[in-house]
Amino acid sequence: MESKKFSPEEPDWDKFLEQLNSDSQLEGQFSPVESTQFNELKRLVAETADALSVYDKLDCEGSWNTCMDKARERNLVEEVASNRFWSVKLFMRYAAAVIFLTLTIGGYFLIKTKFGQVVEDSVIAGGIEPGGSKARLTLSNGDTMVLDADEKGIRIDDKGISYESGGAVSSFSQEVTYATLSVPRAGQYQLVLPDGSKVWLNSESELTYPVSFKGTLRVVHLKGEGFFDVQHMVDRPFVVKSKGQDIEVLGTAFNVSAYENDGAVTTTLVRGRVQIGATGVDERFLLKPGMQALVRNGHVHVKTGVNVEEYTAWKDGVIVLEKQNIREVLKQIERWYDVEFVVGKTDLPMETMSGEVSNKLPIDVLLKGIEGQLNIKFEQNGRRFMIKN
Repeated sequence: MESKKFSPEEPDWDKFLEQLNSDSQLEGQFSPVESTQFNELKRLVAETADALSVYDKLDCEGSWNTCMDKARERNLVEEVASNRFWSVKLFMRYAAAVIFLTLTIGGYFLIKTKFGQVVEDSVIAGGIEPGGSKARLTLSNGDTMVLDADEKGIRIDDKGISYESGGAVSSFSQEVTYATLSVPRAGQYQLVLPDGSKVWLNSESELTYPVSFKGTLRVVHLKGEGFFDVQHMVDRPFVVKSKGQDIEVLGTAFNVSAYENDGAVTTTLVRGRVQIGATGVDERFLLKPGMQALVRNGHVHVKTGVNVEEYTAWKDGVIVLEKQNIREVLKQIERWYDVEFVVGKTDLPMETMSGEVSNKLPIDVLLKGIEGQLNIKFEQNGRRFMIKN
């Protein structure tokens, strides 16, 4: 039987582990520091070997640099000299991927659980699948259409609507002046506006916009969460109106989270400049990249040095947590998996969580990771989960 090719492009984990165990004599070539790192990596690989069967559930394309960065953050790997034996290089690279896997599944905490049990139980709970491309488009003339789930987004101009892949959705009559794109729970969708600006809508969100921008302003209305990459037009500012705030930009990229049941509206700037203010208040605040504005009860609070990835990675299929409490984490899971968590009389843990998780991960794997970290239990009843200590 022909063996599988052992390469960085197509990792053969069984082959890698076999090679690792047979190359222990290479330890003699390491410095004391490298030897410590090698042994620590061996321990991690052995501890997480059973978890490799969930590797295919994750979208790891293009993640090698992230793998190595995360391994370096834990002082487990460093650059390998070019004259090292080739298998040592491969070991460092593949071990970094294993570490990334443990970091990715549940954000730094599944490494503390028994992976054999996690993998064994990692079936989709009661048919609860991760979210995907879902949306409904409503036109000002009353026409409503459910958009193709196999498509990621639509493009709109004064002639009509088409999918980004090129397929037609609908043509316009003279009576259509605006449209509303609505994304349900467990959904996301993309949109290219008439001016070429791009918008990503998250779960439980909607955007109302004109089919053709006229006048001196480009105005859209947002409910929920959206990421905007706005085309630069010096003489036609782009305005996003959401719950309790207005944002004015010329050309920039930023994320807005304006859910009705959240206490504040959060605007996080990735690129460019934006002016933001509370509705009905004259004072305006200028945001620069890495800054965030929180609008609550007519007041604006500006933060600097924000990790923008935490607030924007959702559009790329990743949930990033940075010192978030369990309530904030569960709120994201509710929207993406279309489930409900019931706390009851249980006292929720005070610990915060940090890390990254693919939004394609089965909910069972995700919840078991949380159970292992926070010492709580989830009891399922349909799409409802009761939280118990």
